[in-house]
Amino acid sequence: MMASILGNTGYEAMAQTEEDTELLVLPAAPFQLWMHTHKELSQFIYRLFIQRMVSVAGLIEEMTFHSMDHRVAEWLLRQPGGSTEIPLYITHESLAVELGTAREVVSRILKRFEKRGWLRLGRGKLYVLRRGELERLLCK
Repeated sequence: MMASILGNTGYEAMAQTEEDTELLVLPAAPFQLWMHTHKELSQFIYRLFIQRMVSVAGLIEEMTFHSMDHRVAEWLLRQPGGSTEIPLYITHESLAVELGTAREVVSRILKRFEKRGWLRLGRGKLYVLRRGELERLLCK
């Protein structure tokens, strides 16, 4: 969105928050002026661009070299909780957005993992039943 403001191009934005959030919406003109007059702000914004570019490059590398099953298993194993007693609270849609794929793809993989006995799915949550099997999938 910042790139569209700086480049005077349109961009349809969407945001999702996980808790109550206060939001400040600025018109493009004052933001552009501040970018030119406040060195610290412009450095901060450019650092964010670089971080985002690195993140996107990593996602492209993962998409190129790892199967989606591998990526879902890896994501599940990185999360705190997710045991037989402590659920991971996430929807299929949110996980798909996180991994850069379609909800249907994630749903298919999670259902396959559930059928193998690795997970138990619930509405908006899942339980990891057999972490070892997910870890073995990553070693293949």
